[in-house]
Amino acid sequence: MPGCIMVMCGLPASGKTTLVSQFVTSMSEEFSCHVVDYDKLMPPDTEKQLIHQGAKAQDISLWKKYREVIISCVDRLLDKMKVPQTVNQQDKKADTHQVVTQHTDTHHRDVHHTDTLICQSQAEASTLSEDSSQTGPEETLWPQFELNLGQEENRNGHNCQMVVVIDDNMYYRSMRYDYYQLARKYRLGFCEVYVDCPSDMAVARNRQRTLGRVEENVIVTMATKMEVPDGASYHWEKYSISITHDTKNGCCRMRGLVEAAILDPVQAVVEDVAGKEESRRRCSENVIHQTDQILRKLLATRMKTAKETQLSKADLRSLSTKLTEVKSIILTEMRSGLITFTMESQDSSKDEESELFQFVKNIFESKLALTS
Repeated sequence: MPGCIMVMCGLPASGKTTLVSQFVTSMSEEFSCHVVDYDKLMPPDTEKQLIHQGAKAQDISLWKKYREVIISCVDRLLDKMKVPQTVNQQDKKADTHQVVTQHTDTHHRDVHHTDTLICQSQAEASTLSEDSSQTGPEETLWPQFELNLGQEENRNGHNCQMVVVIDDNMYYRSMRYDYYQLARKYRLGFCEVYVDCPSDMAVARNRQRTLGRVEENVIVTMATKMEVPDGASYHWEKYSISITHDTKNGCCRMRGLVEAAILDPVQAVVEDVAGKEESRRRCSENVIHQTDQILRKLLATRMKTAKETQLSKADLRSLSTKLTEVKSIILTEMRSGLITFTMESQDSSKDEESELFQFVKNIFESKLALTS
């Protein structure tokens, strides 16, 4: 079955869930949508465990574990879908919880709809949290996942295009990359929708919620950590769009994005012959080496400028530590394949106008800005 994974990302209260509901309803004749709503699967208040600097190690570990298990559930769902199912369709419908809402014309009704979903989500997530304290998230999450899986049946039969919608904040690029890898595994399209909403607007909307309010400092802090999809710097994010919180044609733009992604599914990594593998290895090592040299130059330039401004020794040490951390993150992401560069890079570290030098410089500055 052709299809794709569409990952939503944006601040809490930016309007992601409302937009997803409108898309599922308005595109029901074109796509069979399966909505994975993290709010219904994660225990309440887990998001802030990663946001807050003083979070306990065991809380962060549980937060990460739940996210890993949700990804495993999506993997299991896709694995079931790739083989024609023989189960009775009526039984399938009975086992699937449909999350479909009618399009609303006023902001007041949107807020009411969101509050209703949050109320349901909190009750379900609380039950899941209590159960997992006894059996662990692996044993309890799959039944809950199936129960809350939103699906809009296509009215034209079962030969339709499948879209798995991941409804979560997904503010770190690494969170979204996990789903890109799933798309590669099942030869599906992959796309991202960033709902652009200023933090003050998200905070104001959050205050209008009668239930399920997020701590305001969580929204403000998350806004500083948000890694917006960037197809120019990350090839795997080429199918991504930014939709403002008050857009009127969001669903149409999402449809075009999904259709384009479906026509260009992520290709599986094909094992090369020994010669090509060795050539690629050497090329990769050269790119990483050149990147390391470029980063060293960028760090040296930053430190020289800082010294000229007569910063204190303590501030200089702090800056040096921050620059070194950013350098390490970039090299790690490049070695893992999260960042790739396919152009020729011979002696790029000596040419500040080269494509690789400018590519690395842009990534370095963007990541450094996130730490400020």
